[in-house]
Amino acid sequence: MKTLTLICGVPNAGKTTYSERYENVIHFDNVRHRSIDEQFRNCDMLAAKAKGSVCVEGVYNSVKRRKEFLAAVRNKDAKKVCVWMDTPAEVCARRLGIGGAAMIVFSHFKNFEEPTKEEGWDEIIRIKY
Repeated sequence: MKTLTLICGVPNAGKTTYSERYENVIHFDNVRHRSIDEQFRNCDMLAAKAKGSVCVEGVYNSVKRRKEFLAAVRNKDAKKVCVWMDTPAEVCARRLGIGGAAMIVFSHFKNFEEPTKEEGWDEIIRIKY
């Protein structure tokens, strides 16, 4: 069976490193557009059009964003798996270094909404650091 995997978590949580175990990966940061909303929509569209199993990795920190992703891929005949990289904010901030960039991590961490099966996932895998 095909699998559609979304790897989510705060910046520097280890999403890209974890995604290396997959063959067909769409990295959110590589899908550049004028606005963040267009970037999400294009990433979702690429996942919906991908052949076979595919993995998407990006922050996807809200229920709303993840539901939009699932809506975009609703016709894809695949098991829908959410991998949540649950890494402490202090670890993510340390990976970024001291300064304004580290503050972004704390902001994302504060606003991150845990994925739930009620969103529409077939499976949720929580990777704790």
